This record gives sequence, structure tokens and C-alpha cells, in this order.
Amino acid sequence: MRLAIVVIYATFFVETSKGQNTTANDTPRGNLEDIMFLFPNRSLAQHELVCLKSHNEIRKAHGLNSLRWHQFFSALADSRAIHLMYSDLPFIYNEFARRYLKEGELSYVHTTRQVKVYLNRRNRNISAIVAAEVNSILRQWYLDGVFDTANADENYLAMLDPRAISFGCVVRLSTINSTTQKLYFVVAYRKVLRESDDPTDWERMQRTHLTPLPDRTCSISCPPTGSCISHNISYRLVSRVGGLSPTREPENCVCLPEDNPKPFCRDSCYVMCPLATGASQRACYGRFSCSCSNGNAVCY
Repeated sequence: MRLAIVVIYATFFVETSKGQNTTANDTPRGNLEDIMFLFPNRSLAQHELVCLKSHNEIRKAHGLNSLRWHQFFSALADSRAIHLMYSDLPFIYNEFARRYLKEGELSYVHTTRQVKVYLNRRNRNISAIVAAEVNSILRQWYLDGVFDTANADENYLAMLDPRAISFGCVVRLSTINSTTQKLYFVVAYRKVLRESDDPTDWERMQRTHLTPLPDRTCSISCPPTGSCISHNISYRLVSRVGGLSPTREPENCVCLPEDNPKPFCRDSCYVMCPLATGASQRACYGRFSCSCSNGNAVCY
């Protein structure tokens, strides 16, 4: 099926490129919508739903537009993943995309990691394993950016780029042995560029995205122990004149206890503990709570 799509796509690509003027610095371009229709959207797999939900949860917390999923960009991400797995294979879809997208309108980010999958035990929950890995990877991208734990800001910037409007992600697995797979996770983003944009201006991105919005997030810094941030502020009903009103829970982001303050955040949260005993204990994401205990990050 994929080969048939490539053949049809290549034929369509050649036909639509005919008659277009080309110069040394001008790539022939066509209507992107004419190509995207060859990749109709379908029901998303579990890891794709997680990819979409996690992206938009993080973006919403910073006041950014939600991203739309499109199968065309998922196909681009898949082509990139295959190229990463087998470097001798051409990055074919990307060459097609360059005909219909300006330079800078398309970007890719990726991560590879090893995961435990016991193939010889007929693991029927592999889709859940892959979905959990995707969620973990995206949360780690955010941690690396918001707390600068690894000075790896490229993936974080891509997730929170205000110019991004649609995207697609893909997971590919390569067998290492009977219990271990190498996971390739790739995301392709489509952006709408503005003339004033400078994609390398990290300081500008910090100013516009790192400050949590007061109506959706809270953060606390408890030096030297650490810092944490929460994306889902809980509300409680408090009696006010004229009825009940929602009031922010003050304990969602706090330093406890007073004599030896440590960061504590609740709800969808992230924590950074610079005094941790090792890199893997320095930061984590939690659905319910985040804190530093004995110097290490603890999340639930």
C-alpha cells in the first residue's frame, strides 16, 4: 500500500512540476493542499493520540494554539524515521515536501531510546508500552527545556513554537534482541512563517513561552533544593458574597517545610532537583505530585 502511494505521489509530483519556472535559487512549488489530499486522515493509534494530547496540553498551558494532526506530516516523520534506521535509504518524502513548502516551514525533531518488549511472551500490550514511551519522551523534552537540565532546547522549542499549526509523529521499532527494541520517535511540524521571525532567537522564545500563564499554571523555586511547575491548577469552591467562587489552591506550588524548604507541586507537574545523586534522579514528570526527597526528584 505504501509503495502504491509513493508511485502515485511521484507521478502526481512530476505532472504538477511541469511548466513551472526554475532558477538557481528557486525551487518549483505547487499547492500543498494538492499533495495533502493523497494522505487522508484516519483513526489515530494509541501512541498518536498520546502524542497529540501531550503536545496540546503543554502548549495550552503556555497560551499557544493547539496543533492539528495531519497524516501527510506523519508520513514525512515516518520517512525520516526510516532514514534514521537505514541511512542508506533516501529521505524520499522530504524531497517531495521541499517542492511545496518554503524553507523553514517544515522541521523535524527526534529521539531514540531502548525499550523492554518481551516478544517471546506474546506481549499483547505493546501499543500501551509504545504510548507510554511517547508520553515519557515528550515530557522529557519539556523538562530539558523548561529547567534546562541538558541544555537540549531544540525539541522543546519545536514543541512550543507559536508558528507551528499542524504536525504528525511516528514510532518505529528495531529489534536488538528478544527482550529489547530500539525505538525511533520522530515528529514533523509545519509552521507558518512571519518575516519578523528568527528561529534561532532562544532568548525571545524564553520570554514568550517560559513564563507560566497565571490562569493555567504555577511555579515555585526553592533554592538550592530545586524548582517545580504545575500545569493544571486545582480549584476549590469558596463562599463569597453572592455565591460560590472558584479560588486557586495555594498549596499547588509551594516550598515545604519552612526550616528546610523543598519544592512541592500537584496535578500535572514537573520538578527539577539539582542536588540529586545522579542525572536520572534530577528531574521527572508526575500526574499527581512532584517533589524533591533527599535531593532526588520524586513524581507520582
